Amino acid sequence: MTEIFLGDKVRCIHTGFTGTVVARTEFINGCTQYAVLPKLKDDKSIVAGMPEAVDIDEQSLEKVKSRKKKRKV
Repeated sequence: MTEIFLGDKVRCIHTGFTGTVVARTEFINGCTQYAVLPKLKDDKSIVAGMPEAVDIDEQSLEKVKSRKKKRKV
C-alpha cells in the first residue's frame, strides 16, 4: 500500500469521495483513519460555512496526488 501523508489528495475507492488529508487517527485496535476534507467548489461555499472532513479507513483510500512539499516529522 502506498503511504499516505498529511496534505496528499486521496480518493475513497468505494464512494469516489475525493479531498485532501488533514488528519490521521490511529486506534488501539490497529485501525487507522484519515480525515479527508473536500475542495470548495466556489466562493459561495465559504459563505455557507466550511465543509467538514470525513473520516475514512486507510484501506479504503488511494492516493491521487502527493503533497507538494515533504514535511519532516
